[in-house]
Amino acid sequence: MNIQQKIYAMAKVHLATLEERQHEIEKWYIAEHGIVNPDGEIPSWVYAIEDMDIFEQANVDVSTIVNDIGLWDEILDAKRILKDAEDALLVFGLSVLPPDIREKTEKIISVNYTQRQKFIDVAFFLDEKSLLES
Repeated sequence: MNIQQKIYAMAKVHLATLEERQHEIEKWYIAEHGIVNPDGEIPSWVYAIEDMDIFEQANVDVSTIVNDIGLWDEILDAKRILKDAEDALLVFGLSVLPPDIREKTEKIISVNYTQRQKFIDVAFFLDEKSLLES
């Protein structure tokens, strides 16, 4: 792995860890308040609460908790770091392409989010050593 790949991997894991903490808070809140959907199922996320009145209160309460402990700010920071890591990974991936293909790829990934994500995946798995040997 090169440095861009390592930073991207760490940024992705860091964001996932923070989002999992938020999910744990949601699950705790749902259990603590005995929230059950009309079909008898316990929702695993606040957004899965079917009763709109309960959903709105849970959403406000969980958002307040997440904000008060600073988790939301951490998540936003982690998303910015991940975006920067993705951009650096894209620069690396584009750098190994022939100029004509690089130019076309740059245009595509600048306007198409799905293609951007696919190229990030490709760039993440590029083996720099193999590229240097060829």
